[in-house]
Amino acid sequence: PDEGALLEPLGVALHSWDLGHARLGDRVSIVGAGPIGLLLIQLAAVGGAVVDTVVEPLAHRRDAATGLGCGHVVDAGAVLEPHSDVVFEVSGQRDAVREAIDLARPGGRVVLVGIPDDDTTTFPAATARRKGLTIAIVRRMPDVYPRAIDLLARGQVDLASLVSRRFALNDAADAFRYASGRTGLKTVIDPGL
Repeated sequence: PDEGALLEPLGVALHSWDLGHARLGDRVSIVGAGPIGLLLIQLAAVGGAVVDTVVEPLAHRRDAATGLGCGHVVDAGAVLEPHSDVVFEVSGQRDAVREAIDLARPGGRVVLVGIPDDDTTTFPAATARRKGLTIAIVRRMPDVYPRAIDLLARGQVDLASLVSRRFALNDAADAFRYASGRTGLKTVIDPGL
C-alpha cells in the first residue's frame, strides 16, 4: 500500500527527470530534499548522473539525502559555485529558485518542480540570461505510471523508505496537520490501520 501511494510522487520525479535531459555523467544538483527530491536522487543513480549538491533547510531531510549517498548536502543559503549541468528545484520557495539558478553552470538547465504557495515564481533574470540557461517547468506526471511501476518492480527505486509516518483513515485530519509540519518525509493514510 505504501508503494502504491508513492507512485504519484515517483511519477512527478520521473517526469521532472525527463524534462532535465540529464545524460550519463552529468552533474546534477537538487534544491529541496523532500520526497520528490529524494526520488530524483535515486533516479540520478539509475540514469548515471552524479548528484554533486543537495540543498535542504531541514536537517532530517539533509540526513536522508546523505543516506542516499550524496556527499555534498548543505543547508539553504550556503554559498555555492555554479557547476551543475542540470538543477532540479523541488521546494517552490523563492529562495530555492534563486539557488537553483545560481547552481546552474553557463548553458545549463533548471527544472522548476516545486509549487509556490502564492502561484508566483520569480528568479534573477539577469543571471539566467547571462548564463544562457534553459528553464523547464513541471506540470504533474503525464503517462509515466508504467515506467514508474517498472522501476519499482525492478528494485531500482526504494519508495517504502520514504514513509516516515502512517495514520489510520479516521485520523486523516491529524495526518494532514503532521504532513504540513514537515517533520517527516512522507505521511501515508493507511485504511488498513
